[in-house]
Amino acid sequence: MPYIPETDGAILFIGTLCEKKGIRQLVQAMPEIAAHVPHAQLWAAGRDTLNPRTGHSFIADLQNDIPDKLREKVTFLGPIPNEDLPRLIARAQVCVYPSHMEAMPIACLEGLACGKAVVFSQTGPGPELIDDEQDGLLCDPYDPQSIASQVVRLLADVELRRKLGSQARQKALQQFSLDVLLKRNIEFYQKCLV
Repeated sequence: MPYIPETDGAILFIGTLCEKKGIRQLVQAMPEIAAHVPHAQLWAAGRDTLNPRTGHSFIADLQNDIPDKLREKVTFLGPIPNEDLPRLIARAQVCVYPSHMEAMPIACLEGLACGKAVVFSQTGPGPELIDDEQDGLLCDPYDPQSIASQVVRLLADVELRRKLGSQARQKALQQFSLDVLLKRNIEFYQKCLV
């Protein structure tokens, strides 16, 4: 893939737009983020869902929660074809996944593999996937202030962003590459046969 420059202040979320993914708290964090990084902008990529509490589009409900002065800072991109995701990730400065619950999130792994500074949830598999302060940052996914403080740290500190992104890529290659996972699976099934 050719070099793609980052967009200054770009924060990327990829995932289904629903409550359990923490997108509401990320949107609620934007006023605090923008107060510290005025050029910050959030790109949310993923399919819309129906909000079970209101019966409306989840995106429409989120848009109603965005203060008027910040509406141009939050963009809902809709579903993005898989082949276009690496270019979108490359343009972001920070990838944020404040999920309330996850199994093993592909979107977060893609951010790590692309060498991005990632903010992930301290719940569920978060501490298994991210070594906090080493190859990413963890946040309280229910607390917009916690999300905002981690995002602001990364947007404001180029060296920290680069260090975490570099370590994230190394982790992805060492622990989640196709060769590594294939070897682990073969070893597991061989143990089962004994």
